[in-house]
Amino acid sequence: MRLNLTALITVLISTSAEAAEISLLDGFDSWNWASAGTTIMDQSYTAITGEGSSTNTISPPNGAKMIGISPVDSSFSGYSDLSLSTQTNSTTLERILSNNTDDIYLIPSTVGYISRDFTLQADNSYSFSWLYVSYDYAPFADGVFYSVFDKDGDPGAGQFNLLARTDRKETIEAISQTGDDGYPEGTVIVESHGVTAWRKEEFSVSEDGVYSITFGSFNADDPVKNYSPILFISDQPGNITGEIVGGEVPNDETVGGEDENVPDDEIVGGEDENVPDDEIVGGQIYSLADAMTSLISTKLGLDSMLTSTSTLVNGAHSRPMSFRVAVGEKTFWLAGDWGKDNHGSRSGSIGLKEANGGYNFGFAQINLSLGKTWAKHGGIDSNGNYVMVEGIVPVEALEGLYATSGLYFQRGDVEINRAYLVSGSVAESSARPEFSTWGIRARLDWENAHTFKTAQVSPYVDAWHSRTKLNGYTETGGNYAARFDSRDDNFTEVKAGLNLAVPTNIPKFDIIANIESVHRFTGDSSSTTGEVIGVVSFNLDGEKYRQNWLKGGVGLEGKIGQGKASLMLNGTNQGRTASSWLTASYQIAF
Repeated sequence: MRLNLTALITVLISTSAEAAEISLLDGFDSWNWASAGTTIMDQSYTAITGEGSSTNTISPPNGAKMIGISPVDSSFSGYSDLSLSTQTNSTTLERILSNNTDDIYLIPSTVGYISRDFTLQADNSYSFSWLYVSYDYAPFADGVFYSVFDKDGDPGAGQFNLLARTDRKETIEAISQTGDDGYPEGTVIVESHGVTAWRKEEFSVSEDGVYSITFGSFNADDPVKNYSPILFISDQPGNITGEIVGGEVPNDETVGGEDENVPDDEIVGGEDENVPDDEIVGGQIYSLADAMTSLISTKLGLDSMLTSTSTLVNGAHSRPMSFRVAVGEKTFWLAGDWGKDNHGSRSGSIGLKEANGGYNFGFAQINLSLGKTWAKHGGIDSNGNYVMVEGIVPVEALEGLYATSGLYFQRGDVEINRAYLVSGSVAESSARPEFSTWGIRARLDWENAHTFKTAQVSPYVDAWHSRTKLNGYTETGGNYAARFDSRDDNFTEVKAGLNLAVPTNIPKFDIIANIESVHRFTGDSSSTTGEVIGVVSFNLDGEKYRQNWLKGGVGLEGKIGQGKASLMLNGTNQGRTASSWLTASYQIAF
């Protein structure tokens, strides 16, 4: 007797002489599946494979459904996440996935799964069908698997089966001896950005009992999970159109499409004779991979605001001594920053403009700034208005030493347009949530502390803390709008550097320069949580970023008309700050 079993599978459970047919999919909720990153679909899914050069339409068997399993964007906290025993023998999940090595390209970073208990019988043979879509590339060895563990028997008697894995040919030589290139025997090896055909898998158990059965997919290493694999499972092979990109099995095994029980000329998991060429089977279905990618992109909304705040301190207000005037004098100036934010995965532009006024009372110069910031990163466009109050106080203990302190507050909104694929077509959902930011600053400047030839050298230390809150919001438009919870993020930076001024041959003009080292005490951003409405909840880890970087700048400053003009080109080598920007100002004193 043969029983079909999967998560989306039809399982035949034998009671005595007769077998009852039970659909696990129909009982997905009531049968208490444990799951993460799982979507049930009875329509088609469009996969963009081959680095964007190929399109595959993946459909469930006619009249049936399939389950898509993609890793959720949260850290992999251990193999117990999968309801699997960690006390098993060398064929357990931990050993097969990591191959007993510290190679980061092999170690799971995120996982998605579906799992529950079944009563299985030793007389029966169980089967299911599966298909693997790899959105990643070598050497990141993402993969998909299933496991069967006896709940009542020897924990070492379980089965863990690695179905497919993205080729890791660029990584270290294999340590595992379970199969070619370190993969277990029979593992389907898939090329970068590849997809397999539908395949059938069989298993049996040695004795009757209650077994925990799990199907899953995992990312390997990726700190930002933009390239999540998908495991599709169903009770029978479904359909797939388009080119099968990659999919090789060690030891000359057959890859997808053919089954020993299927005549030579019949296609399994290929084109369906009832489906015209290029026609999508079924209706619309939301891409799990594109869901993750598009949701991750919204994290730039808060990041762009933090970058704007950082630019305020590192740009327009990076040289407070330049705006100090004589005791009893008033001052007014205009300033602005325009630049690029292209570090890491970010690609955008930032800017600010402000009007400033101040008066030197003797014991302190008090400055007031009113300004506007903006930032654009792909489909995210933020705008804000701010006020900043600064005080520059001479420190009597040392000539030329000044202490600067400041408070900053900003309010604004962010236009967020999230694009994603639905059956190969681009859909878009949008929102315009509000945000608020406050910050506090403390700084010491030792003006003209040292003269080197004609250069005046002024060392400084600067500390800055800022906190930003993005209100929760619900998108409108599109096929799969999402609800996002509020986010709160903050950072504290300390930097030390030198300002230099060198006279030029142009009367009353100096070459100005700056070099500084920066350390940020927080190493990642806050998580993003919410729900694709009516589909799935999500919890996306914050992005990890560099905590140390260098900033440098060079420019020209001098008297023009009745005031002083300054122009400086700045840049950083890495970090959660703008990559390059131009700072300009014009100040008059009266």
